[in-house]
Amino acid sequence: DLLNIYFRDPRAVWVNLYQPSTARWQQDGATMALTQSTEYPYDSHVRLDLQTSHTREFTLNFRIPPWANGASILVNNRPVKSEIAPGSFAAVRRHWKNGDRIELGLPMSLRLEPVDPRHPETVALLHGPIVLFAITDDAPSVSRDALLASKRTGSRSWEVATASGPLKMIPYTDIADESYCTYLRLA
Repeated sequence: DLLNIYFRDPRAVWVNLYQPSTARWQQDGATMALTQSTEYPYDSHVRLDLQTSHTREFTLNFRIPPWANGASILVNNRPVKSEIAPGSFAAVRRHWKNGDRIELGLPMSLRLEPVDPRHPETVALLHGPIVLFAITDDAPSVSRDALLASKRTGSRSWEVATASGPLKMIPYTDIADESYCTYLRLA
C-alpha cells in the first residue's frame, strides 16, 4: 500500500517510508514516477530515481528519522545544501528533470532505549530503526559499553560479548523457534 509511503499536494511530495516502491503522479501536466531502491532498514542507503515527461519545479521532502544523526542527501552525486535535521522532513526544491537520482544516507548506530523512565537500567538494543532481540533462555546482565560495542556478524545479526559468552542479537522477524528476550538488564 503506497498510501503511507508517499504523500502529495500540488506543490510537493513527501517520502515518509523507505522501502522498494514506485509513486506515480501528475505534476503540472507532467507524468512523474519516483522509484525507491533500498535494503532499508538493514542498510542505511536509499536510492530514488525520478522519471518525468517534462522538467517541473516542486519540492521533494524526505523524512529524516530522529535517530539518523549525520543524515545526508545527494542529488545527481552532489550534496544538497538544505537543512537535514533528525526528526523532521528535509525539503529539496528544484527543477526536477528526467533521470534525476536522489541518494539518502541514514546513518544507523547502536543505541539503548529504556523500557520506561522508571527503569532506565532495563533496556532494548536498537540499530537504526530495528529493535534487536537477544536469543537466550536466560538473559544475562550486560554492561552499557558491551551492548553499544556489539559487532555485526551478518546482514541481520549482531553479537554482544558477555561474561558468560557471546550473546546473539537479531531482529524480531528473524526469530524462529528460539527463546528470546527484548529487554536486558544493565550490569
